[in-house]
Amino acid sequence: MDGIKSMVSVISHCTGSSRFSYNNTTVFCVVHGPSDAISRQEDPDRAILDVRWRDMVLINGRVYDKYFSRVIEKILSKNIILELDACKVIQISFNVVGETRNTLFCAVNAALLALADGGIPLRSMFYASSSFMHEEEVVVFDKDENILSTHSFEGISETNIEKARDFLKYVKEAQAYTLRSKFPFCAD
Repeated sequence: MDGIKSMVSVISHCTGSSRFSYNNTTVFCVVHGPSDAISRQEDPDRAILDVRWRDMVLINGRVYDKYFSRVIEKILSKNIILELDACKVIQISFNVVGETRNTLFCAVNAALLALADGGIPLRSMFYASSSFMHEEEVVVFDKDENILSTHSFEGISETNIEKARDFLKYVKEAQAYTLRSKFPFCAD
């Protein structure tokens, strides 16, 4: 089993970017904005998230890129302070390289890194973890290890949630280590 490998500022000419890898799955995340929204997208109260997968995500012969975009958008809209940038759009794009087994796990963590890299204001740090017992099982925790969101194509048992909580410690360490290069003044 490979460990977590992550990096920020991997792509130039964007607001923020990251790469997050785990077990032969690598997700690149690129953030652009906040920028002016076109009038049909505009919301006078908050920024709009435009989440896209740049390539088709196939799992067991089915296409999941639009579905994953909605799942990620729902998770991120709870964690980004969108009210600060009314009438703007924040575009978040994902590319998957390698296997697609841990796509959502890698994407949520890549999004955190890219948003932090781009200086997008967050309500709190958030982290994806998993027990990796079911396909695309993800448990999203806040910095205090409270569950913010879950996703799985099957049910997630309490045992699997506890396994995800145990793995969360490793995820938080990896994210903190990666962000230390961008924010050296942050204490543990």
